Amino acid sequence: MADTSDALVFFGASGDLAYKQIFPALQAMVRRGQLNAPIIGV
Repeated sequence: MADTSDALVFFGASGDLAYKQIFPALQAMVRRGQLNAPIIGV
């Protein structure tokens, strides 16, 4: 298995849309095992 250096970076992490839509969607993806990269919010 090869090492990867992937990360998800998104801008606007402190905004209203992030709290209402993006964070719940990311959490659901992690729970389903569809997202295993580090998440960086700016």
